[in-house]
Amino acid sequence: MPTIAVGRRRAVRAALVTLVATLLAVPAAGSAVAAPAPAPGEAAGTSADPFGNLYVFFQDAGTQHLMQSGRFLTQPWWVPLDLGGIVTSGAAGLINQTTDGYGWVFARGANGAVYYRQRFTSGSGWLPWRSAGGAILGTPSASCLGDQTTPPILWARAIDNSLYRRVLTGSWQRVGGVLASDPSAVSATMGVCPPHEDVYLLGTNHVIYEWVNGGFRPVGGRSTVAPAAVRFADGSTWLFARGTDGALWLRTRAVDNAAWSTTWRRLGGSLDAPPSATVFENRATVVVRFTDGSLREGHFAGSTWFWSFILPPS
Repeated sequence: MPTIAVGRRRAVRAALVTLVATLLAVPAAGSAVAAPAPAPGEAAGTSADPFGNLYVFFQDAGTQHLMQSGRFLTQPWWVPLDLGGIVTSGAAGLINQTTDGYGWVFARGANGAVYYRQRFTSGSGWLPWRSAGGAILGTPSASCLGDQTTPPILWARAIDNSLYRRVLTGSWQRVGGVLASDPSAVSATMGVCPPHEDVYLLGTNHVIYEWVNGGFRPVGGRSTVAPAAVRFADGSTWLFARGTDGALWLRTRAVDNAAWSTTWRRLGGSLDAPPSATVFENRATVVVRFTDGSLREGHFAGSTWFWSFILPPS
């Protein structure tokens, strides 16, 4: 009997040691298993409001969930918030407000349709995912016209490689063209919508084109991914593109319908994905994934272009 009791005690002790080791090895419920990281090759959507907030949205490489980060003015970046869903593209963010309007984020779902979440900018939280339909390739883009009461306008490359447009409250309409990239629409500038629709994309020759006033016209320059553009309140436009060397390049236009600058300016970097651009603190800001897996923000300080980390290399 004593021998049997000792054996049982040893067995119980061994089981307890194993149980404790197992509990220590398993993360507690709700804890992060891995830090979120932007998915390779996918655009990170960005937008800014008039109150000093910059928002960034990206597909998490591990979970395929849509993530949101951001910061207020020069403060540190927020810990990414998991917005859920299973997305199969990058993201497009839109803040359409002059007082207390709406925030939106759009991405392609697993079935190829566009999905979106909406929130009131007063901080009441994100509404559930909803479908905007369609059958698209890559990442959708979003723009707006008018004030905060008007619905977003969606742009996408459909499975026939043509450009399609949809007012969120309407239906998809074919615009035309044959695209070699996703479209990138000029979005709101710190909550204020542009005065007209302006979309940038690649033609089949990989030259950058602009769709404006109902027609396509070449801008020049070559890329393999969608460009990104911002329009300032004075009417000037800055166009960003990943060059064939993998760096970020810039071309500018003084006002609508004016000629573009004669040359592109190389801003550097090693880009893994299409750039996304917005106006934040009255300056053009670019967000993009680098080849080292990091997510970075770029902007001018004086005449020098700087890159800083949003998320470190994965």
